[in-house]
Amino acid sequence: MAFGDKLTHRFHKSSDASTGAASVEEYSTSIHEKSDKGAIGKFLDKIAVQEEKGLSVSQTFLFNFDLRPVESARRVWSWFNYVFFWIADSFNINTWQIAATGVQAGMSWWTCWLSVWVGYFLCGIFVTISARVGIYYHISFPVSCRSSFGVFGSIWPVFNRVVMSCVWYGVQGYIGGTTMALMLRSIFGNDLNTRIPDGISSPNVTTFEFLSFFLFWLFSLPFIWLEPHKVRHLFTVKSYVVPVAGIAFLVWTIKKANGIGPIVKQPSSIHGSEFAWEFIRMVMNSLANFATLITNAPDFSRFSKTRKSAKWAQLFSIPLCFSITSLIGILVSSASTVIYGETYWSPIDVLGRFLDNYNSGNRAGVFFISLAFALAQLGTNISANSLSAGTDATALFPKYITIRRGGYICAAVGLAICPWELLSSSNKFTTYLSAYSVFLSAIFGVIFADYYIVKRGWLILTDLYNAEKTSAYTYWHGINYRAFVAYICGILPNIVGFVGATGAGSVPQGAMYVYDFNFFTGFASSIVVYVLLCYIHPIPGLPTDIKKDLFKKGWYEIYAEVEEFDVSGGVINGEGQEPEEEAIDYYSEEKKIMNLDVERGEDSYSAEESIPLRSLNNPKPSFELLEDNYELEDNTNVGFFSWLWNGPSYPKDEPTTVKSYSLSQVDSYPFFLRKELQYKIKFAVTVGYIFLWLLINYLLLYDVIFKAPSLDGTEIMSVSCGEVKEIWKGKNDRCGLNAERCTTIADGSMLVKCPALCHRGSWTFSSIPVGDLTIKRRGFFIGGGRKSISDTISEDILTNGYRADSYPCGAGIHAGLISSFSGGVLNLTFQGTQNNFNSTKGMYGAQDSIPFNSAFPSSYAFGKVHPGKCTNCTDTRFLVLIINIFLGWIFSYLASMPLVYWVSSIVGFWVLTLSFDPPIIPNVAKNSDSPYELLSLAVQRFLPTCFILYVVWKLASGYTMKETSRGGVRMWVVCFWYPLYWIGVLNNITFDALPVDRLTRSDIAEQKGALISILGIATLILSCAVVQAVQLWKAGKFQKYFYIYLIFIVSLLLLARIPGLTLRLHHYVLALLLLPGTRTRNITAIMFQGILIGLFINGVARWGMDSILETEIQLKRDDPLGRIKPPRFEGLNGDTGILEWELTESTRNFEEYSLLINDVEVYRGCDNHLNVTDLFISAKPDNFLARIYRYRLPGYFRLAGKVSDRGHQAYSDYSKSGIYDGETFREPD
Repeated sequence: MAFGDKLTHRFHKSSDASTGAASVEEYSTSIHEKSDKGAIGKFLDKIAVQEEKGLSVSQTFLFNFDLRPVESARRVWSWFNYVFFWIADSFNINTWQIAATGVQAGMSWWTCWLSVWVGYFLCGIFVTISARVGIYYHISFPVSCRSSFGVFGSIWPVFNRVVMSCVWYGVQGYIGGTTMALMLRSIFGNDLNTRIPDGISSPNVTTFEFLSFFLFWLFSLPFIWLEPHKVRHLFTVKSYVVPVAGIAFLVWTIKKANGIGPIVKQPSSIHGSEFAWEFIRMVMNSLANFATLITNAPDFSRFSKTRKSAKWAQLFSIPLCFSITSLIGILVSSASTVIYGETYWSPIDVLGRFLDNYNSGNRAGVFFISLAFALAQLGTNISANSLSAGTDATALFPKYITIRRGGYICAAVGLAICPWELLSSSNKFTTYLSAYSVFLSAIFGVIFADYYIVKRGWLILTDLYNAEKTSAYTYWHGINYRAFVAYICGILPNIVGFVGATGAGSVPQGAMYVYDFNFFTGFASSIVVYVLLCYIHPIPGLPTDIKKDLFKKGWYEIYAEVEEFDVSGGVINGEGQEPEEEAIDYYSEEKKIMNLDVERGEDSYSAEESIPLRSLNNPKPSFELLEDNYELEDNTNVGFFSWLWNGPSYPKDEPTTVKSYSLSQVDSYPFFLRKELQYKIKFAVTVGYIFLWLLINYLLLYDVIFKAPSLDGTEIMSVSCGEVKEIWKGKNDRCGLNAERCTTIADGSMLVKCPALCHRGSWTFSSIPVGDLTIKRRGFFIGGGRKSISDTISEDILTNGYRADSYPCGAGIHAGLISSFSGGVLNLTFQGTQNNFNSTKGMYGAQDSIPFNSAFPSSYAFGKVHPGKCTNCTDTRFLVLIINIFLGWIFSYLASMPLVYWVSSIVGFWVLTLSFDPPIIPNVAKNSDSPYELLSLAVQRFLPTCFILYVVWKLASGYTMKETSRGGVRMWVVCFWYPLYWIGVLNNITFDALPVDRLTRSDIAEQKGALISILGIATLILSCAVVQAVQLWKAGKFQKYFYIYLIFIVSLLLLARIPGLTLRLHHYVLALLLLPGTRTRNITAIMFQGILIGLFINGVARWGMDSILETEIQLKRDDPLGRIKPPRFEGLNGDTGILEWELTESTRNFEEYSLLINDVEVYRGCDNHLNVTDLFISAKPDNFLARIYRYRLPGYFRLAGKVSDRGHQAYSDYSKSGIYDGETFREPD
């Protein structure tokens, strides 16, 4: 009986028939049909795998069609299918090169080949051993390891296998892409890789290489669709085609070389113990290469037609097939030495060299052999990776993932990991993947010990799909601690050698010798520990004969008949299962599950349709309590609008429960864990975790904040993404007359460190004139651009010149020298006066640079940053962010809700302030006090932030996030509140891409797409408000919050009418206004609170408590105010060269005038005229004015006047540009 049926049955028996109340079953069914699941629930239901009838909720998360034991109709693999499978799997590029390591280490070819024989013979033995459980019980690896690790503990080994399959799928797919590249070159030309322009900025892949990989990846997708018992036909085709192509390739190579080459005649150069250890390493390399297939052998053996089909065929075909492939690789590589004078261990490299002689015969031969190798890689990727990942992924989410879906997820991840980046350091990466056998061998050791030694082949199939406490494999909360202890003990002997093998550190030679036996060391250690633990603390689920004597002789394996396997009722027709010994007290069991025997408080809930216990004392008939009383009641005189205004008769405000039994256990586990632990233990663990958290952040941030970056001891100046006043102090007259206060020297240089996220951070949000253009809301970099590679080989200058007022970090991204993701160090080389700054195309997605067709007094280009020891040169904000999010995510699951709220909020504030988006960039090289200024500012903002967070907790979050024994909060906080909170905190990357700078009328009018974005945001906010208003209505709180928000709206309208001030709703203010209305206990309230609190933290941490009422000057930023109109040009006298100007509408006389030419101040005085010809002629030869005159470049004139206003002196706005072309002057429009 399913859990819901049993519970309903119990309540039905207890109901009083005399009252005339309808059965609970009828009403619970009615309620279930009326329930509104919401968009997420509907989406999950839509993608859910079709369930078998009669399953409990927990069983749907442990069982689906792909996980069930394979019935005879699908057991169609004969012995020859397994032979073909291993032939297909062995002919791949990795196996081709397996002997290269031994030969390069000094072994002779035949001793190396012998080690391959031995290694793969051992692989055949282990695969046969591992496959046995699949042969006899017809179950896959994810199901079989539930017996040893527990029904939930098995997730860990399965997850390990899935991750490795996804990584290997991408790597093998990228290698397969090289075969596609050869086919394309054979058809379209050997220089195709150079003819296709390289538009990818990564140094590890070109556009052609990515195209080849993507085509291979794309053509692989249809084969993932094949069902496991039908995919054998692909292996059959491959087993015929690929060996023939491999042998043909061998013959062709030997013919070209007129022999087999020198490698087969080369004697061994190592002897004695050195040879012995190298032989052992080669054997272990074979096992390491096979560790993943050893572990999940049941995934394929469960399709065995008979008991013998998967035994002897695998035992002998594995060493034979892999050894022959390895031998062909040795001979082809040996022959390539004769042909090209260099040994190529990869067949792709040899075939590529064949195309050097680009004739029709070579093209056809290379094409067909490459096609065969592509088929080889495809078959290997399907058998070893996508099919394995799909099979194993079904155990992670059986309700939503099938083998097909898992296979496509594997393919998507394989593409997303960018395997070319992993293979950029191929030796180290391959070492890491091979060394991963350390972990898989320990997993296999536990599974082996459990099945062969402890349980002697005995499994209770139905219990493998049962998470109830009656299951033999539930152990402790679904986890067998013995398995995990043994697993860790299997890893530990190898861990030191693992560090040495991966190059992470220097380790003793003895540890490396132990690691040389890595597979056997982990395998044997985990077996010994697991058996001892099972002897000391016996496990359930053992055969009756050995329950009291673990070492009693006997073998209890049976060949299960699973034609009518029924996991819901625990029935299997046929042999293999003991009859149920006694009836289970389901009522008592369910009381424990639902925690009905736990003392409840006022806000506790019963099991009866989530009704508050205080409602059960209501004298109304019980059937009314089982319905959502939201409809207008019959026989009443209450009007519709009165009902709508007053709310439902029985308000309900309760947490959204977790429907899945398995997830409900996960949801409530932290609550009961904290209840069982003593206060001292909880306090010590919490404080220790937070202390470790703080220590990690201290280690990550201290040097970044308090120490200047340096290159070989030379300090580097840290700058912000925007303007750098050390280079150019700003627009208009801020650099002084003739830019005397700004950098104008040539041949100087400066190292600067740019932070991350400068792609948008280098925009200017106030208008800056550039010639006759006005630049606003875009990256501010003028001219420049990357030089061609040929121009930079013999010189240190990498770019053309940028105008000196360009923002350096944005210019660095534009030139492709740093990325917005990680920032970096730039070498600014000043070049003095320069003419003509042409617009150039940006890299890394940056905009094209701004053009300027005249002279400017200063410019800089970017030079090479010479290699050396660079300290603190890389921006670490993303590393800090990821670590803190991960640590906080763990904390959010285990800690109490108040701690989750406060710790998450505080961590978000300080991560944003000190690392991810600091209000001040500490520049220790220039100002040693800058770190303390940042801390002072952060503390100044932190204290009021804490007060507001306290108010929010009291008004909304404390109520919404209150946890009960019934659960329904923890899961939603972990899955929704916490991620959405960080989305809000990271507003500078999540929402800043929207074309909405500020919510003011002028800003919206100036930005393209702003109005549409505002309407979209408003629609979203309104939709969320309606959803939350419905929840408030259901909770009986609608009237209260209606009045509250009416007061808010009226107050804002009154503030907006204050003369001289403009209402500006910052995003943090908007979040604070919306937060009170989220005081309900449903999932939507949790989601809304997460993102709103995140937005509040982002606003106050980055910008502080800015006022919602701002003056015109504050809103204008650095834009012209329009209060004092500038003087007007009267024209240029061509004979005298005198330029005149006069007053316009101003009623006050200007006391002084300022004239800019090309955005640089060249005149400041009382006269209302200037002899422009004398100004140009008198300039020094290297002055930008002399260049304008000499090269007849346009000059852009702008004018302003100064007046005394109430004791203060102020300039008018500068005029628009008048243009002087050397002869005439065109006045501004």
